[in-house]
Amino acid sequence: MCIRDRARALALLEGHEGGILESFMYPEEHQLATAEALACDGAYIASFALREQKISIDDAPHHVAVREALRQYARFTQEHLDLYDMAQPGASVAVLNSIWSELPFGWGGRRVFRDTCTALGRAMIPYEVLIEDDLRPELLAPYRLLVLPQVRSLSPEDAQTIYEWVRNSGGAIVQIGELALANRLGRDYAPGERSELASLPAGEPTDLGAGRVWRPEQPLGEIPAADLPGLLAQVAGPLDCRVQTEAPRLFANVLRAADGSARTIHLVNSDFSYEMPASPDVRDDDGVPDARTPFVSTAFRARKVVLVPDPAAIENPTVRFFGNSLEIATDAFSMVVSLNGQDLVTFPG
Repeated sequence: MCIRDRARALALLEGHEGGILESFMYPEEHQLATAEALACDGAYIASFALREQKISIDDAPHHVAVREALRQYARFTQEHLDLYDMAQPGASVAVLNSIWSELPFGWGGRRVFRDTCTALGRAMIPYEVLIEDDLRPELLAPYRLLVLPQVRSLSPEDAQTIYEWVRNSGGAIVQIGELALANRLGRDYAPGERSELASLPAGEPTDLGAGRVWRPEQPLGEIPAADLPGLLAQVAGPLDCRVQTEAPRLFANVLRAADGSARTIHLVNSDFSYEMPASPDVRDDDGVPDARTPFVSTAFRARKVVLVPDPAAIENPTVRFFGNSLEIATDAFSMVVSLNGQDLVTFPG
């Protein structure tokens, strides 16, 4: 939550602490989202009817600015459709986002996948994201490297597709964490039922038929960004596209024409930031003014430390808590506020 967004939201609706809406985004944010979607052969759909605030004709100035920003980028898209007609993924690296492996673990199941993508981005290595439905020979054919982050659940058919792709096409895979130990229902395979993928050796890259496999002993995020491209090249050969930049959140997306005759490389900058006004009397431990977390089980806890140099200088000190829950939430998901180890109040789900 940005302090400036908060100030603007409260100016429009006093007491609106509980929800800073998308309609309070700056025009530049909409422009960035539209440009990123276009560069990634995707779509950005802005919502114009969010709860209390609706973007309509002749309304607030910032709504007018947002509409004009969207029109500007929409015009660019319409004027250059030939650049994106029948565009296909063009990167040589793919990362499998295993839906079936994540389902039993909720948000926590995505951590290894997110960390892997972050590591590739920091190393400026373009990549595409695949799901299980993309594990078909014709869709895997353009890639040279497939990264499998914590893909514990894999159907026998998908495991066989990956195995044959590596052995026969000369592709390469990098295994992070567990691989192919359970079926789509999360039930462990018996030892005799496991795919060969479930027993790849850890350590140095090794040959597998015409391809190569690597099961590093550490996550990709723990490998220095400058070293990662060279290590992946030992598995899949030299990567034909890599960006050299000092920007921490700039990555490249590669698209190719459907017939393979042309490729376009987009530099996507996700580093949109705000100037955060400093608080004169209160500072916190992590540089942001709030603590946010999804409470997806009773085992989850949030901890926020607020550092107050001179408590006596603050009149009427107050700590506020705001939360949103789904309709299916029950009192089993209550929020308990404690002070110095003593429970003060419980907010039911």
